[in-house]
Amino acid sequence: MEEIDIIELLKRVKEGKAPEEIEVKGIKFDYDEDADIVQYLYYSLSGSLFNELITLDTKIKILDKPIIEELGTIIGDLENPSNNEIFILNWIRNNRIKINEIIKKINKEEK
Repeated sequence: MEEIDIIELLKRVKEGKAPEEIEVKGIKFDYDEDADIVQYLYYSLSGSLFNELITLDTKIKILDKPIIEELGTIIGDLENPSNNEIFILNWIRNNRIKINEIIKKINKEEK
């Protein structure tokens, strides 16, 4: 889960890359693309006001799901697998860390 500060958040909003869902001090907020002032950029169903919780050093958690999910540990549990299936499973197992690094980079660039 990515954490950013208010300056980075406002930069993303300005660029049109605002996260849809964030968390500040344990309270979840949703993005309102129609908001015309910072105070109402994010709203909470609990009634908390976004701007009342924010200072320059407040950490904001981005709750949006990544564009591409990372690979988990792959356990080959195939009955009578073909040579091709064994090769693919082994290749993914052996390259999972590098694949996940590429996925993280793609997700970061898409934000």
